[in-house]
Amino acid sequence: MKASRIVSTSQCQSPDVDLAQAHSHVAPIKSNAKRSATASAPAQSTTTAITSPRRRISATATATSAVPRASTDTDTMPPSKFQKYNIAGSSKSIFPLRILGAIVLIVLLVYLLEESRFTAPSDYYGIMMDAGSTGSRIHVFHFESNDPSSGHMVLKSEVFHALKPGLSSFADDPRAGAQSLVPLLELAMSTVPEQARAITPINLKATAGLRLLRPEQSKALLMEVETLLQSYPFLYDPEDAVEIMSGLDEGMFAWVTVNYLLESIALDAQHTCVVLDLGGGSTQIALASPEASPELRKSTTMGAEHHMFLYSHLGYGLMAGRGQMFGFEFKEGDTHVTGTSTIQSPCIPHDETLVYTYNDRKYRVTGATSVSAGDCMQRARHVIADPNGSFVRAPQQPPISKHQPIFAMSYYFDRAQDVGILGPDAEQGSLSIQHYKDVAERVCGMSTSELRSTFPNVSSEDAPYLCTDLCFISALLEHGFGIHDEQRIILARKLFYNGAAIETQWPLGAGLEELFEELEKLR
Repeated sequence: MKASRIVSTSQCQSPDVDLAQAHSHVAPIKSNAKRSATASAPAQSTTTAITSPRRRISATATATSAVPRASTDTDTMPPSKFQKYNIAGSSKSIFPLRILGAIVLIVLLVYLLEESRFTAPSDYYGIMMDAGSTGSRIHVFHFESNDPSSGHMVLKSEVFHALKPGLSSFADDPRAGAQSLVPLLELAMSTVPEQARAITPINLKATAGLRLLRPEQSKALLMEVETLLQSYPFLYDPEDAVEIMSGLDEGMFAWVTVNYLLESIALDAQHTCVVLDLGGGSTQIALASPEASPELRKSTTMGAEHHMFLYSHLGYGLMAGRGQMFGFEFKEGDTHVTGTSTIQSPCIPHDETLVYTYNDRKYRVTGATSVSAGDCMQRARHVIADPNGSFVRAPQQPPISKHQPIFAMSYYFDRAQDVGILGPDAEQGSLSIQHYKDVAERVCGMSTSELRSTFPNVSSEDAPYLCTDLCFISALLEHGFGIHDEQRIILARKLFYNGAAIETQWPLGAGLEELFEELEKLR
């Protein structure tokens, strides 16, 4: 069952068009004689130019006509008529009309000045650095706005560059770690005009890589980064310019990115997109609720206020989920999680024996005599319903309306593309949970060799786990998040915005949040 193209079910949707290549190589980074750039591994830079912007504020200057002159007969008017200034005294008096005309002209000039203020957009920039586990990345966003105080900001372009290794690789040499970011900062210097640098906020947010380091190691790295960023002429906020980002903030910023690109941030809660992200170790949900409750975070984003439910289900990412599917019920130290005892699984090809390791737990798994999607799906439902699991112990999630648009990213997208639900070159599409289930019905009866030949885009290592992954994803969406079986789900790596393809990741949302925060302080 092939996924349909994205259809217009609400105002929160992605455009029904094919993606075009939107990136071009950025010119080589210019060196700066005042700073010493360190050598880095080859990396790719891209710039996304966004053309034909759709203005958020529709304000057009109105054409004006000259104020009509009064018809007077000054040759026959006695001088006393000019001296008395009596408006009601005579229809021949023109001096009061001149006063009235002057007032009209002044009002008209003030109006035109106000109109020009709203129709002459200004340029704004934001710099967001992503210190991930595999590399460091920089996003330089160029925005345009007629009136930022109203919450409107139009993305004009994005310059992106990535370097390897990641900041966490320099745990034993924090100064070298900070210096590894110099090429990225020099790119920002060459991108942001000199006159805009002092009001351009710069931030570095670290994710999983630095969370795994010892506290003293991550602290030393961040202190060196703080010193480096303050040596550049950008707007640096010592309170939060450099920080390790929480999983909840990551989910919130991803929600902002998606709803900004789909132009739905200002809509009512039920018309904004629910955003789901499936990583390796955890899965996140971010949704706006129409009702307030203690579990919700009150958030004002670009002038729009929402009550947000944000939660990260640790242990329910795709890689962690495999371990859950094989042995969630076994305690630490049990022979079934040390690789000593063999586990029979209805989710592994019957001709296969695998050793799967995740988070210090080792599972020796062999395919059951009878492997079926039905049995594997039942196992996945038990994983979601585990009394000690995150979905049972988490705060009560607000229900997702049957008509509320849903956006899913990362492994949700990857697996759909791997098994042919989405085309090999697709950057976006839509499906329902039933699509995952239909493919699982085919996959769960195949041998490992059949899986590898049928799905050549799937890595050889991942192929034996396709039945496990598809059943786990189906149960996660349906029984974990409460999504209706036939409800449409938008999948995308990129979304079109003003004619350009923009990545649906957290840095854009974080960049917008930081920019509005600093603009508010400057007012």
